[in-house]
Amino acid sequence: MTLLQYGFDSPPFGTVLMSFAAAFLSLFLSHRPPSARRTGARTVAVALLAVLSVLMDGPLLLTGALLVFAAGDAFLVQDDLTAARIGLSLLAAGHLLYAVLVFPAVNGVLFLSEPVRILPAVALPAVAFWWLRGTGRVGDAGLRVPAAAYALLAAAAAVLMLATPLVALATGAVLLALAALPAAILVGRSAPTAPWPLAFWLLFYTGHLLVALSALALL
Repeated sequence: MTLLQYGFDSPPFGTVLMSFAAAFLSLFLSHRPPSARRTGARTVAVALLAVLSVLMDGPLLLTGALLVFAAGDAFLVQDDLTAARIGLSLLAAGHLLYAVLVFPAVNGVLFLSEPVRILPAVALPAVAFWWLRGTGRVGDAGLRVPAAAYALLAAAAAVLMLATPLVALATGAVLLALAALPAAILVGRSAPTAPWPLAFWLLFYTGHLLVALSALALL
C-alpha cells in the first residue's frame, strides 16, 4: 500500500508532509551559522521519519537508526570539533544499524541478474578508500577515525542495500554514501558559507526519505 493510498488526511501522509516541510526550510538555513532554528529544522525533518516508522509499526532498527541519524546530524552542524566528533560517530552507528536492518534481505545473486548494480557497489567503497587514503585530508586529527568510519560504513551499507530487490532502498543508500564523502572530509575545516552543507543536506535527507519509505513499503 503506497503512501498516497492512505489519504491526504492520514497521519502517515501528514507526518511525511511535515518532515518534508522541515527539510525544505533547512535548505534556506544550510549556509547560516549554527543556530537553534537551523539545528531544530534538520533534526525534526529526520526525526519525523522515525515517527512515521512508529506509526507504520516499522522495524525497531529502522526507527532507532533514524533517531540516531537525527541526533548525529544535530551534532554535526554545530561549529565545534567535539560536537563534530560525536556527530560523525553517531552517523557511523546509524549506517551500521541500516546494515543490520537490511542484511536478512541481501541477495548477492542480484549482482549477476542485474549487472547495473555492480558499478555503484564497487565504485562507492573504492571512492571512499581513495578519499580517505591521506589522513591529512580531515582538518582535525581527532576527527579522522570517526570520519573514516562514517564514510566506510556508509559505503558498506550501500553495497548491502544494492543487493536487495528494493530499488528505492538502494537508491537512498547510494545517496547517503555520496553525502558521507564530502562530510567526512570537510567537516571541521569548512566555513559556514562553503557550498558543501547544502549538497550534503539534499543527499542526506533525500536518502533517508527513500530508505524509510521503501523499508515501510510506502513506495
